[in-house]
Amino acid sequence: MKINLLKKRKKSLRNYWIRIKKFILITLSFLILNFAFDNTSNANELEKAKQQIDSLMLDLFDYVKANKNSNKGNKDKSIILIKKYLNLDFMARATSGKYWKKASEEHKKQYKDFLISKIIDSVDLHLKALENISFEHTTSQKRGKKLIYVNGQIKNKRNRVVKMKWKLFAKDYSLLDLEVEKISLIQSQKSETLSLLKKHKGDFSKLFEEISKSKRK
Repeated sequence: MKINLLKKRKKSLRNYWIRIKKFILITLSFLILNFAFDNTSNANELEKAKQQIDSLMLDLFDYVKANKNSNKGNKDKSIILIKKYLNLDFMARATSGKYWKKASEEHKKQYKDFLISKIIDSVDLHLKALENISFEHTTSQKRGKKLIYVNGQIKNKRNRVVKMKWKLFAKDYSLLDLEVEKISLIQSQKSETLSLLKKHKGDFSKLFEEISKSKRK
């Protein structure tokens, strides 16, 4: 009787370990497959992000060539180009901070238009320099679930290298921010905008008045 009971216990124990091994194997298989899927998914996202930056740079170079003889048609195209790649909603919110929620819909539109015009003016100011540069990727990486960083550099004919980092929204690959030699476009504009909004207690109409005055100088 004792021998039979001992055999049953051994058999039960053996079956228990067999079940444990199966569970471990299934769990490991799932984790490996999930890891492989994540890696493939991340690789695809990074490739799409790089392609987005390639497309942006090609469009930018085309814009530079077209604007040698600047005209209104090209200006209209440049606005379309900016809206195609930039996440203006994010940029507007990020650079105006807590004051954005208090702004009227008309003021929000005006501020986005201001950001567009400022970017166009900046590009137009450097048209000759942009005409003589080349671009290449260096690295790209996923940052959390929402961000992708694409690192690269531009080089002019004198072989001067400028390092750049594009920060893209992983959902639609729109551009959230650009760092040039570790100087952030968002942070620079945020500092300027918040300084004026704080001065005028969040009044966007006063902000636009100051912007208009500075343009007239």
